[in-house]
Amino acid sequence: MNETVSNRRARKFFGAGTVLLLLSFVSHSIGHFAFYVNEASFNPERTKLAAAMKSYIADRVFFDTSMWTILKMFSMSFSFLMLFAGVSNLIVLKSNVGNGFFKRISLFNTTFWGGACILYAVFNPAIQPLLICIVIFVLFGFAFLSSKKTAGA
Repeated sequence: MNETVSNRRARKFFGAGTVLLLLSFVSHSIGHFAFYVNEASFNPERTKLAAAMKSYIADRVFFDTSMWTILKMFSMSFSFLMLFAGVSNLIVLKSNVGNGFFKRISLFNTTFWGGACILYAVFNPAIQPLLICIVIFVLFGFAFLSSKKTAGA
């Protein structure tokens, strides 16, 4: 029996978590474009907010970085994190990796996204990213709990 056949349920959970990461990347990137890049569509209040954030220099030591630029960098970094995690997990999912490796990578994802849930809840309790993070954590947790480690894997 192929060792990956016994992990169909785990791979479905893992795949669902991976798809949610990639969908989150797409939706976050669309939101990033609408909020930071497409300034022509800003209403007057948003234009004032953007101007205020651009005029506030948060870091004078290195590059006179404005608060607007810092928030754009954080937003893009989060998009890249979701893209990297999603594509990396997709490669694992499409590869014929052994059950032992699959179980370990599922545990890594569970631990990483579980930690992210805790950090979101404590430091930035915004509901949308917290809910997405919780669902991703649960899906990878189910993938870990459902996966079977065979002898020698």
